[in-house]
Amino acid sequence: MKVLIWITCIGLPIMVSAVEPFGATPEEMQMCETRVFRRNHGPTDKPGDWAWQHHHCDGLRFYERAVRTRNNSNDFRYNIQLSLGGFEDVLKRTSPDFSMRPELMVLQGRTMELAGQGFEAAQLYTTAIQIDPNFPMAYAALGNFYAKSGNIEQALKTYTEGLRRRPNNKYLRSRYTALGGEKLPAQVKYRVEIDEGAHIQDRQLHWNRKVKDALDLPEAVWA
Repeated sequence: MKVLIWITCIGLPIMVSAVEPFGATPEEMQMCETRVFRRNHGPTDKPGDWAWQHHHCDGLRFYERAVRTRNNSNDFRYNIQLSLGGFEDVLKRTSPDFSMRPELMVLQGRTMELAGQGFEAAQLYTTAIQIDPNFPMAYAALGNFYAKSGNIEQALKTYTEGLRRRPNNKYLRSRYTALGGEKLPAQVKYRVEIDEGAHIQDRQLHWNRKVKDALDLPEAVWA
C-alpha cells in the first residue's frame, strides 16, 4: 500500500506519493516462486549460481512496479533502478555457464527498453541469442525492438531466424505474420527440427515443457 505524505511549500500543503515498501507482496512472491525458485537447475550450473536468485526476483517484481508507475517519474525511476540492479547482480555473480543467463539478459534488456535504453537492450538480446540460438524469448525481444524502431525488414529477419530454430513457437509466428511475413517452407521446418534435436542433445536443456510454454509470452508482455 502506498503511503501519502503531506509537505508544506510556500504555506500550502502538497500531497506527494512515496514509493511502495521494498518487501515483496504475496502476489510478487507467488510470481517469483513460479518464475524463479521452482525452476529446475541446469547441468552446467555451478553450486553458487542459485544463491543469487532473490536478486532475480527483485528484478522481476520491480519491473512490474515500474510498468505500473510510468506516470510517476520518481516512483518509476526508483523501480527501474532496482529492477536493473537485481538482474545485473545475478549476471555479475553467477558463472558464465549459468543456464538462466540468456533469459536474464532478455529480462534485463526489457527493463532497459522501458528505461529508454533501447540500443543497449538490443545488444543484450543479441548476446542472449549467441549463447543459446534456440531461445525464442531472445528472438521475440530483438524482433520487437526492431519493429518498434521502424525497421520492419530487420524485425522480419529476426523472427524468421527464430522460427528456423523454433518453428512451432506461437508468439514468433504471430509476430511474423502480423508484420507481413509469409509461411515458412516445409523443407526449412524439417531442417530446423534436425538442428534443434542436435542442439538439445549438446546443451541438455534443463527446463521442462511447462516452463518453455510459459516463456512463449503474450503480446502484452512485449508491447
